[in-house]
Amino acid sequence: MRLNNTGNLDYDGSDLGPGLDDSDVEDLLADLEDNCNYTKANIKLVKQVIEADALWVFKGPNHLAKFVDDPDNYPPELEHDKGGALMLDDISADFGSAFKGKHVAFSGSRVYSVAHSEGAQELWAMQNSATGHITKANQNVVKTWKPEGWLPIEFPSNTVAIGKKAGLERPDAMKANAHAEVNQILHHGIRALVELHQNPHDVKLMFASDIQHCAECYWAAHAMWKKGNKTPVNYTGCGNKLFARWREPWDGFYAEYGSNPFRKKNGTFRNGFGVGTYLPHVLNAEVSGSVGNIYK
Repeated sequence: MRLNNTGNLDYDGSDLGPGLDDSDVEDLLADLEDNCNYTKANIKLVKQVIEADALWVFKGPNHLAKFVDDPDNYPPELEHDKGGALMLDDISADFGSAFKGKHVAFSGSRVYSVAHSEGAQELWAMQNSATGHITKANQNVVKTWKPEGWLPIEFPSNTVAIGKKAGLERPDAMKANAHAEVNQILHHGIRALVELHQNPHDVKLMFASDIQHCAECYWAAHAMWKKGNKTPVNYTGCGNKLFARWREPWDGFYAEYGSNPFRKKNGTFRNGFGVGTYLPHVLNAEVSGSVGNIYK
């Protein structure tokens, strides 16, 4: 946990936890209880935040005070670090488990992805489909699920219209479907351009899925990170697999981040590639010039 603008607290603003034997932690907790009228329940919640693997950042003492009273409406920011990436990985696995199987009418062969765009006040959960959207008919099912941690989760509605306003139109090739991770990249791009007035690669993106990413999703994310000089924070890993279908996040993505190393513009595979699993050095030979050796 980190508190910015620490005010009069007996705490220097450094990162705290996990582990509650640190003197800075003890001083902060004592100060909150003795001088800020925190209850035992409040202190317990602050301890849980400090013990979390992910780094949760609060704007200051007032934000922390509002959070302990109403965590759902005053979430902290999530730092894009290893802890945050591991947390998303756990959440995506849990989400996939919760919504697969005969008891879930809409699950089918879906792959689910959970993502966080830097500075956003929520996580996103999307699926592999033309839009990534979980339809309104099924929203009552997914909205009963809550992830671990303190950021609320949203299930973005169809983003085709707002994407067009941002100039992010979907390509015609293989337009009937897109991998869950591709939909997350598109949604992140829309947020960056429409809400933040920045390039997608200027805003960090963390995402995970309930199965390992495909080789092309992995490349696309690394291409964005490379363009923005960002450190990749993703721990779901890649199964080094190419699948039958792939969809460019938006027209012009390849122009901005480099040509798809495995597929032509019409969606067909380049010579030497097809559906299957590849050795890391084979995939790296195609991408190392643009994003480095990313496959292991």
